[in-house]
Amino acid sequence: FIDYTYREVYQRIKIQDWLDLDWSISSSASDVTAEINQDSYFDISLLNQTNPEPTKLVVKATPRKRASLEIYVDDGAFGFMNGSQSHPYKRIIQALDASEDGDRILVANGIYDATNGEQFPLIVNKNVDLIGSASDEVKISGRAGESMLEVYSNDVDISNLTLTGGSTGILIHRDNCSLSDCTIANLRNIDGTGGEAVGAIINSSTGTLVTRNYFYNFRGAVGQRGNMDYPGEAGGNSYGIQINNSNSILINWNLLTNISG
Repeated sequence: FIDYTYREVYQRIKIQDWLDLDWSISSSASDVTAEINQDSYFDISLLNQTNPEPTKLVVKATPRKRASLEIYVDDGAFGFMNGSQSHPYKRIIQALDASEDGDRILVANGIYDATNGEQFPLIVNKNVDLIGSASDEVKISGRAGESMLEVYSNDVDISNLTLTGGSTGILIHRDNCSLSDCTIANLRNIDGTGGEAVGAIINSSTGTLVTRNYFYNFRGAVGQRGNMDYPGEAGGNSYGIQINNSNSILINWNLLTNISG
């Protein structure tokens, strides 16, 4: 934002990164022009060069939304990193921080854990897709008592990941999301047991899809609380899928094995 009063016939203002902004001008005079030249200077001119009055020029600028990107992650990355295919980020959290609505985060084979610098839970609070190259090769590994992945934005797609080791694989708190082609297995509570562990929690959500996932080693298959009417199996407080106060949740073609309840 610039609020600038000038008296001269011609002024030049240097604006850093001006080309990355959307801008508009208003003026107390009708004979003012403004343009951005190739050097990113803001050129201001009085058309009527005999105007004796000072002219107040107000320039407002807002960040211009960039086009959607594919952001790459590889746990073997080193050196310069910008999320491009040739210079991927090393950690998923870096890609989430750099992402904007509409982006796709593509995660290469590897192990993504605290040793690699990941910070749990990984928070998805933008409308992005998080996609692994293959569910059995892209492993997000948490620690006992940790939630690994939490979604706080609508229309988020999660696919082709393995979530293991934490106490909760994924929590979805928004609408019209999808969890597909993932493996969620061998979760552990803070005491090292699977007693309270839950693979996927769908909470206060509408229209979310859970499909073609593999859930392994839980006490119960599907549990529900609140107004979601689903004929689940109760096997204690540990479920492959737990649905709380949600509507129109579609669960199909999932494989739940080694259910002890």
